[in-house]
Amino acid sequence: MTSILKADTIQDTDGNNIINESGNTITIGASGDTTNIIGTLQNNGSALIGGITMAQQWRLSANFTCNNNSQTVTGWEAADQTGSVSIGSAMTESSGVFTFPQTGIYEIHQTMVFGSTDSADTNVSSVMQLSTNSGGAYTDQSLLWIGFESDGSSPPSRQTAHQNILLDVTNISTDRFRVQGSNGDATNAFFEGNTNYNVTTLLFKRIGDT
Repeated sequence: MTSILKADTIQDTDGNNIINESGNTITIGASGDTTNIIGTLQNNGSALIGGITMAQQWRLSANFTCNNNSQTVTGWEAADQTGSVSIGSAMTESSGVFTFPQTGIYEIHQTMVFGSTDSADTNVSSVMQLSTNSGGAYTDQSLLWIGFESDGSSPPSRQTAHQNILLDVTNISTDRFRVQGSNGDATNAFFEGNTNYNVTTLLFKRIGDT
């Protein structure tokens, strides 16, 4: 025999709500309560887990030489050295353009290592961009710029810089991400890359729902 309990509100002996249904919203507990879940909490059959549910690191597999004109940085690969790890569904990339695996709020951290084989002073820039129309147009999200001062006898030393952005990815069919690079004067400025370990990298983390 099956028993059915029908109620909009379940209270404890002190009259405090334990479970309350109002319209399509079900509230468990009240402000100040601690709710312990024993077992697995699911959303439409999929288990809900705490913490970051998607994270992946990409890197340049070789040096990318940039010229005076802004150009899309290419040559990315997913980090795969021993000990590297990713969480959840992976990003996809084609010709420097990244596609997201699911909607949500993403944090993207960029580490760029710049260098030049010229002896002339120069500046190098990296721009993180987002498109919401499948790459038809991009908007700048963050600009990183470094100036090199040469001593006149040897190429400038390498320099490292970082930048972060938060993106609201609402449509994985049309939202795209890329990095644009350029330099001001030198003909041989580059973003350093290596296929065996991380140098210039992008770290993608999904930190919440859109």
